[in-house]
Amino acid sequence: MAPGLPGKRASGGWPILQQPAAGSGVARIGIGFLRLQVRDASRVADRAHPGAESPTQRKTSAVPGVAAMSVAPPSCRRPGRRACVSRGDPRPPLNHRRTATMRLTRFGLVLSLLAGGLGLALAPASAAAQNGTVSGQVTDKETGQGLQGARVQLAGTSLSALSAQDGRYTIRNVPAGSYEVRVVLVGFSAGRASVTLAAGGSVTADFALAAVPYSLEEVVTTATGEQRKLELGNNIASIKADEVVTVAQPQNLASLISGRAAGVQILQSSGTTGTGTRIRIRGANSLTYTNEPVIFVDGIRIESGAGSLAIGTGGQSPSRINDINPDEIEDIEIVKGPSAATLYGPQAANGVIIIKTKRGKAGKTRWNFFTEQGVSRDFRDYPDTYRQLTRGYNSFADVTSGASARKNICPLQDIASQAAINGISCVNTPLVLQVDNPINSESVYRTPRREQYGANVSGGSETAQYFISGEFENEGGVFTMPESEIDRVLRLSGRTSLREDELHPNNFRRVNLRSNITAQLAPTTTLQVNAGYLQSNLRLPNNDNSVLGIISSHFTGNGVRCEPVVNALNFSGTWNPTGSSVNLCGPASEATQYPQGRTRWGFQQPGETFQQIRNQRIQRVTGAMNLNTRFNSWLNGRVGAGVDYTQRDDRANQRWGEGPKFSNFATGFIDDIRTRIFQYTVDGALSATTRLNDAVGSRTTLGVQYLRDIFNQNYAGNLGMGPGVNNLNAGAQFFVGEATTENANLGLYLEQQFSIKDRLFLTGAIRRDEASALGGDVGGVYLPKASVSYVLSDMAGFPSAFSLFRLRGSFGEATVLPGPNDAIPFYTGITGTLTGGGDASGVLLSNFANPLLKPERAREFEAGLDIGLARDRVVLEGTYFNKKTRDAIIAVPTPASVGTPTTQIQNRGSVKNEGVEASIRAAILTGRTVSWDLTLAGSRTWNKVVALGPTEADTNPIIFNANDQRHAVGFTAGSYWDRRIRGWNDGQNNWGASCTGAALAAVRQDGIIAGCEVAMDTLFSEIGSSFPLSEVALNTFFRFFNNRVVVGGQVDYRGGHRLLNLTQDFRCRSSSNCLELYDNNTPESDRLRLAANRYLPNATFLSNAGYMEDGWFMRLRELSVTFNFPTQWSRALKSDNVSLTVTGRNLGLRDNYTGLDPEVNGQGQGNFAIRDFLTQPPIQYFSARLNVSF
Repeated sequence: MAPGLPGKRASGGWPILQQPAAGSGVARIGIGFLRLQVRDASRVADRAHPGAESPTQRKTSAVPGVAAMSVAPPSCRRPGRRACVSRGDPRPPLNHRRTATMRLTRFGLVLSLLAGGLGLALAPASAAAQNGTVSGQVTDKETGQGLQGARVQLAGTSLSALSAQDGRYTIRNVPAGSYEVRVVLVGFSAGRASVTLAAGGSVTADFALAAVPYSLEEVVTTATGEQRKLELGNNIASIKADEVVTVAQPQNLASLISGRAAGVQILQSSGTTGTGTRIRIRGANSLTYTNEPVIFVDGIRIESGAGSLAIGTGGQSPSRINDINPDEIEDIEIVKGPSAATLYGPQAANGVIIIKTKRGKAGKTRWNFFTEQGVSRDFRDYPDTYRQLTRGYNSFADVTSGASARKNICPLQDIASQAAINGISCVNTPLVLQVDNPINSESVYRTPRREQYGANVSGGSETAQYFISGEFENEGGVFTMPESEIDRVLRLSGRTSLREDELHPNNFRRVNLRSNITAQLAPTTTLQVNAGYLQSNLRLPNNDNSVLGIISSHFTGNGVRCEPVVNALNFSGTWNPTGSSVNLCGPASEATQYPQGRTRWGFQQPGETFQQIRNQRIQRVTGAMNLNTRFNSWLNGRVGAGVDYTQRDDRANQRWGEGPKFSNFATGFIDDIRTRIFQYTVDGALSATTRLNDAVGSRTTLGVQYLRDIFNQNYAGNLGMGPGVNNLNAGAQFFVGEATTENANLGLYLEQQFSIKDRLFLTGAIRRDEASALGGDVGGVYLPKASVSYVLSDMAGFPSAFSLFRLRGSFGEATVLPGPNDAIPFYTGITGTLTGGGDASGVLLSNFANPLLKPERAREFEAGLDIGLARDRVVLEGTYFNKKTRDAIIAVPTPASVGTPTTQIQNRGSVKNEGVEASIRAAILTGRTVSWDLTLAGSRTWNKVVALGPTEADTNPIIFNANDQRHAVGFTAGSYWDRRIRGWNDGQNNWGASCTGAALAAVRQDGIIAGCEVAMDTLFSEIGSSFPLSEVALNTFFRFFNNRVVVGGQVDYRGGHRLLNLTQDFRCRSSSNCLELYDNNTPESDRLRLAANRYLPNATFLSNAGYMEDGWFMRLRELSVTFNFPTQWSRALKSDNVSLTVTGRNLGLRDNYTGLDPEVNGQGQGNFAIRDFLTQPPIQYFSARLNVSF
């Protein structure tokens, strides 16, 4: 019986394996209209014997090796059959969990395909005795040395082999006939040769390949298997990770990818060690769900959450993508859009990143050791804090705290109004402009070490290869407790020493282990087993949008130095006429805690800030098994299965009597949140490759994919632990919580490709998915795909100047699924108080059901051109894409009369992304003494919200992030909006009767911008995109003395967007410590935006528009020098190769941004919410790495 999805109508199963009559030797594998016959060669002459049972009666397989099973016939789909499945409508559990174990209507397909593949792999093949072999050697044309790892394939078949260490290869079991032999190896030109093989004979084809920088003949991994890049109608970006790591030393996966693929943006959030990044490929598609791409490692989908943290740190959090060790990666391929990602399953609308880890190669055992030592630093001078004061203050509190703080602070606006404040005039009284800089003065930054130690070993025989690696990494953060604060904390606490987590609140440590084994189980069957393990410990400071952070306490500093100020300058520039000292640190009552006067910091002091402990511990295991087999010359198959398991423990802790005296935190608390994330992947495919005639080749692939995700989280916390204890058992109050969600998806796909004269490639495909996250009335989702690739340069008579001229185009659809609970009604447990006293448990409806909830569906058209010149020394790629997401999911408000919940998840909107991508890769110099190559790549995207409702009249915007951002029809998603500032008129009241009192008195021709003199728009308008729409990166390498010295670098540009400088906004509006508040010689634009944000006569019109600044920047992202030791030096160290690489990162920045750095986001890896708010900027890295190979 075929089970069904919860809440769905079940239907008859699709038969995928129809079992043959006994002795027929034929298995028919089919889905819908496809019927593929596979014959057992040993039984071709046999016929069904009398009395054989029909396929629908038998429960044992007639195909050798096929597992016993019962398969429902197609007639099961007809009503009235006993074997058919009736409709079911199970209800979800009555709590906040969703147990979404899929009773999938097609689950039998998974078992059928796997069993069928195994049976065919083990089936006898006596006809192989009549087959022959094709063998030969692949060598370097220049040196004559054998080339290992070249892929040699017989065109139009599934027969292929990899060259061994000496370059030799052998393709066995080749049927008699004529073939074109092709050879492809990264870094070398492709080779081709025609051979004719007699029955049972052998033939030799040798290849001498010339080194070239780029080639579209290279093989890439697709959802249906390996293909040459030139066969694809879409653009796939390839990154040779092992080469980049050798010369550039990226510290994580994000920096490995950044700037190396057009249309792919790595958006850094912070310079805090261990924090994460966002990845955007061809813009943002979803208004509600993540826009992060799906990541596959060795065929297994992995957890790659951009913001992976359950405790508060103010804004920053780590990304799971950076759990992947760059030293373990061989290559990365990036599938950019739905036109190419159709077959990769749900969530693929945002793109797919395919990572292949390193494999062993046949040959002698090779050992590699490395050590990397480096430092990091925050290289910036932080801005000063200011206060302009009269000499009429009464105490320290008058100038630092509460409502009285402004009594004796004299901004320009108060000077313009000439009003007496608290009886003291800002005009006729000497003024003192105080300047301070807590961060620069008290040394809260250090230059910490970054260290790595790693080793790997690889090798093997022709039948088994291995790669085993291990690595340890430790990176300290730049924050440190100043010596003065250490003395103060020790004195106040009576302790003799401080803990490491107090002294250095930011640190990252991890261990990576990997073992990859490849075994040839039979001449035509290969098994790959990959396993990776990670253990990490991250300690984060509280920062960004937090009153408990160190940077926030700097930017809210009062600008008042604690030491006495003698002969301070007043505002007019003359010396303080009294000539006496001005002590701003006042009362003796503070002498005990602050013997040198009150702190200059704002919210908190470093000693208390750094006593907030935030830890995350990760243990992660990723395992994959892939079985590839070739049944005969035209049919091969693969089966893969694996799991990615992440155990994440987040813990926030403040001990009794320590840390900020904020709320009741100083009574001591612990938040302990433990999360378990499982991602299971099972997939399989059969591919038939054949030539229909001399000109036309065919490749048919039938595949199945099953994905299942489980998220489980448990929370325990306490408050009020008291002195001397620090565990969850002690506390005046306790808190607990739990959450579990599950997702499951089953997909089937069919792809057909035709090649015509190996120059025109036509591909069509369709995928069908069923998912537990969809509404109960939504059936299967069908996703089409089509592409064309035409290599014109292979035509006779085409201009010889072009080594390649290819036109390509593709079309496809992909989806983003709803959240696990979005389509169903679910409830949250609550505790209520009874009228007569006592508590009782209850439930609260947390979500309305939506049985019609569909996935967000992205449809993309892509067209492109690839040109190779000068024998591929220059390669140009250009791509245009047009992508539209429909059925965008939005939380729609419900009528107030409904009560809670206040929204329902519905398919309501549409988003469009349109853009161009281009790259040029050139080997400018190719000599032995000096060679120079460069890659210039970039893209421009135009993003627009097309609809927010089912009709054109539904144009109400979605407003978020404190009213600064919105999704509005006809405009960029998530863009900044506010009332624009039109200018100002000195001495002119632009506000009429609204301008009264002191605000009106400030209107005078004195050069000071008063609020009433500012001209504003009355309506909101779009200020600009919140994320970059343009990106360009230049990567270049110089090689000297036959690769003895390699110098490389990357320059990265982002633009076309704005960034809200909320830090400066907050300083001027709330903390009153920015210079433009007091100095009329500061830029007019700074004073104008301040007036529009703080002094308008009608507070309703106050605007942040002036702080939504141009966010473009150009950064020298990396610069590296590698020295490869001469052979005699390496031999003296008893090694084969030794190299030393020195690298610097974030070395230079050019921008127009007035904040610390435009490449930040104080809200971490938020989907759209972006602003610079008290955020740690990116830091510089300097490192040296020594590699030794044996």
